[in-house]
Amino acid sequence: MQKRKKIIVVIAIIAVTIVGGIFIYKNSNQPENKEIKTDTSKCKLITDISEKDACYKQIAIEQSDASICGLMTYSDLYSSPVNSKEARDCYIQIAVAKKDFDICKSKLLWGDCYLEVAVATDNVSNCKKLTEDTYKYKCYAKFAEIKKDTSICESIIAISSEFSGSYYKECIAGARDGVNFDKISLDTNTWLTYKNEEYGFEFKYPKEITLIDKIKNGSLFMVMSADLDFSVAADLKSKLYFEDKPGGGGLYYYDEQTNKWMNKGYDDVIREISCNDKYNQFKNIGISLIPIFTTGTGDAGFALSVYFTITDKDFGIEISKGINSETTEKMEQIEDVMLNSFQLINNVKAVKANNCQ
Repeated sequence: MQKRKKIIVVIAIIAVTIVGGIFIYKNSNQPENKEIKTDTSKCKLITDISEKDACYKQIAIEQSDASICGLMTYSDLYSSPVNSKEARDCYIQIAVAKKDFDICKSKLLWGDCYLEVAVATDNVSNCKKLTEDTYKYKCYAKFAEIKKDTSICESIIAISSEFSGSYYKECIAGARDGVNFDKISLDTNTWLTYKNEEYGFEFKYPKEITLIDKIKNGSLFMVMSADLDFSVAADLKSKLYFEDKPGGGGLYYYDEQTNKWMNKGYDDVIREISCNDKYNQFKNIGISLIPIFTTGTGDAGFALSVYFTITDKDFGIEISKGINSETTEKMEQIEDVMLNSFQLINNVKAVKANNCQ
């Protein structure tokens, strides 16, 4: 009997040990709940609206809980766009932290929100999720800059629009290391030659800079520098024009029927441009002294000069070069040398406008 009791006691101890072990094992394998919810009631007690919203925003971001952004005073993003700036930022920060496009979608935050989330995902294909072309450009450019990969910029050209060329240029420039212009020689014997067989022109450029010649929009073709404000474009003669800034000289355009350059001022009066015009000139440029019409515009910190030449084909050519607050004297010298190296080839001839016969 005594022996039997001992056996029962041993069995009981073993059973308790097993059950206890299982309990400890289960608890030790339970994920630790580190998330400690912060009580938002303290925010309600704050009377100052800015401080109250800052309180909600801080808690929302700490807990990655977009619903708390909705407690902010100006959480309706469209009834008061200016005042709802902090709430908008609250949603965007959480969407980025969670890499969640649905938060952007639920609040109709298509632009910056989708852009920042796409970048956060580190997946360039997510740029396609953006609905506006401008934000798609920015998205591809940001990835190109981060990854130092100019091939990503090709996706911008695939989005055919009026502004794709300028964004493509910015994308290429951002993905590359900067150019030390001071070290570039002005001796064109050390330069490369860009040649366009289709439109019959060529010019020289330093090997240190990058040229972009994939820009086409309808009849327009353009080659531009990614590092300088210098470009050469070819387009139908009927589409050659330049519009000055508001308050300037108005619209300058080529009249193919009369073979003259005309000006439509802001008073809507059309005038033939005088051969001796003080601001708009007819002169010769390049190796072969090509006759051109030149005009331009400018204000504080920026100036643009454009040079038009008419050809004996169905197209004309526009060369533009600009300077801004970041343009150094050496950069301007390089642009001038590039301009003066321009010439027509392949039996393409320049036609002199009748304004100055």
